[in-house]
Amino acid sequence: MRKSRFTEEQIIGLLKQAEAGRPVAELCRQIGITDTTLYKWRSKFAGLEVSEARPFRQPGPGPFPLQPPASTRAAPCASGLVHRPRRCYTLKR
Repeated sequence: MRKSRFTEEQIIGLLKQAEAGRPVAELCRQIGITDTTLYKWRSKFAGLEVSEARPFRQPGPGPFPLQPPASTRAAPCASGLVHRPRRCYTLKR
């Protein structure tokens, strides 16, 4: 996903300027966006304050899946078998 040139705080500030009566065409021309982008931002960030914009930026799980806890991972036992819940596999040597 492409990273935005503007942070959530900047977007909310721009929307507040538009709400205060600044012409949308002038605002869009000054910052270099289309009016469609401004209206999309308005639908996404309508009525938010700067402090409320932070929850949008929660970190995701990342590119790699999480490993299961060590207690659930397979481990070889003395008999040479790998014990997993409800299954038993032999080790390939």
